[in-house]
Amino acid sequence: MNTLKKLLVVGAVVLIGTGIYFLYGQHQTVLVQVTDSGFVPQKTFVQKGDTVKFVNETNRAIWPASDSHPTHGLYSEFDPKKPLPAGASWSFTFGRAGVWVYHDHEAPQMRGSVTVIGASGETRESCLATSASTSIACYEGDMLDTLENKGLEAALDLLKEWYTDDAAFQPKCHDVTHILGVAAYKKYTTNHEITKRPEVSYCGYGFYHGFVEEMLFNAGAGQYEEIRSYCATFRSGQKLDNLAASCYHGTGHAMFDSLDGRDRGDDLSMTKRALALCQEAFSDNEERLQCASGVFNALDVAYNNRSYGLSFSKIDPMHVCAAQQKEYQPNCYLFVAIGTLHNLSLNQEQALRFIKTIPDRQSELKVLFGYMGDSVQRSIATIDLSVFRSLCESFSGEELEACVRGVTTGLREAGTPGKEYERLFAFCRLLEDKTVHVLCHQITVNAARSLAADKEDFVRACLLEENESLRARCK
Repeated sequence: MNTLKKLLVVGAVVLIGTGIYFLYGQHQTVLVQVTDSGFVPQKTFVQKGDTVKFVNETNRAIWPASDSHPTHGLYSEFDPKKPLPAGASWSFTFGRAGVWVYHDHEAPQMRGSVTVIGASGETRESCLATSASTSIACYEGDMLDTLENKGLEAALDLLKEWYTDDAAFQPKCHDVTHILGVAAYKKYTTNHEITKRPEVSYCGYGFYHGFVEEMLFNAGAGQYEEIRSYCATFRSGQKLDNLAASCYHGTGHAMFDSLDGRDRGDDLSMTKRALALCQEAFSDNEERLQCASGVFNALDVAYNNRSYGLSFSKIDPMHVCAAQQKEYQPNCYLFVAIGTLHNLSLNQEQALRFIKTIPDRQSELKVLFGYMGDSVQRSIATIDLSVFRSLCESFSGEELEACVRGVTTGLREAGTPGKEYERLFAFCRLLEDKTVHVLCHQITVNAARSLAADKEDFVRACLLEENESLRARCK
């Protein structure tokens, strides 16, 4: 995710980097450059009534217009009705709140979006009623509006409300919590206050990713001391827990997204440079590996969004992973393979066959782990644990263990906050294989005890286990 730079200018608030402009009391014109690599910025945020000006900086004709291609019917007025030659520009004033996805009619693979923020709740309502009923982008405008008008605490309240009550929000809410992390960093720079509310752990720890990315962007190239100090506060002993790992992962995400434009379109070169920054920033091997995981996550996001001139290769979508050092390959395959599965829209049977083609055994198991966790999170609103039990127990040996670890990770990250243990213990009790049953229970006790909002209820759920030796671990 690109950085959000907040500037106070004549009583107005301007957030740039992702094209976010809030200047209350007057309408503004926001610039979007159309380059050979795509729209810059790719995501633009404006107030209702603001104007977006598209400037053609390519040597060819362009035609920015509302989805869907080729009819442009999503927002039919958002269409110049003709191509714009090189050097020309076109402006459009947005009078409807919502998230308006658009493309270049002359090159439909080039895509962008304009989020138009209206009154409280209007952006999300309009978005969900039109094109993007499953898009997390529908929520970003209202979250930004809440941050600006009511502050971080109210925004965290809103996050909790959506996460608890809105099934469409849960599976894809990671990017929204990035926004909150950025806001929390702004608060941190004022008084070094660390936001400790339980909501910061929602949505796969996206809050920490956003926080650390913003910290790195503000520190500047090569300045890693504040990052090292901040991430170290989350470490407990030698092993990285989830919060610490998310901190280092977020740094890698920022390493990739902060690269200058000299390597645009070259995924191998961009990845190599970002990994070199991870090595420069961290001497501890586990910290470097987590940083590298953030690099590969950012690469996958860039592929999916067609950012930085990148997209999935149709010939060999995972070529970049085969080129990595052995220690980096599992995390590379994890993120790029999962992204490829979604990009190709493979069903479960096809996905499992695809995973089997991964040449490195350790990487294959890690991708299976990631695929199961991702599948759980995507189905969490209507999840049937017996389906995942049956799938895992169709494997044996290392694959069975990887599957169970993936399911438990997905349940922990997407479970009801403070009650993640309920589904975790329920899943463990379904497992008939004694070895993985014990493993599942141990994972749950170790991972979910600290997250439990009601410690007594956690113990009660744990004691439903029939195995006496496992019950002894509950208290």
